[in-house]
Amino acid sequence: MLAEIGPTVTAFPSDAHLASWTGLCPGSYESAGIKKSSHITQGNRYIKQALTTSGLIAAHSKDPAFSSCYNRISQRKQI
Repeated sequence: MLAEIGPTVTAFPSDAHLASWTGLCPGSYESAGIKKSSHITQGNRYIKQALTTSGLIAAHSKDPAFSSCYNRISQRKQI
């Protein structure tokens, strides 16, 4: 991740900008109050792969700190 982002993250004004650049923010398609299908956007595939792999590892971890954090965050997932 250091090679892709750089030694400082000053190029990104907020964490939302970094998430958008990596392609992990879902697109928001809404018209007349109807939400349409939204998928994650294209972005930096190397950082996206590293973050999703670390999330899967945390989900299957036997350490309760990691697995409980993953379970708490995954409950926020909107269908």
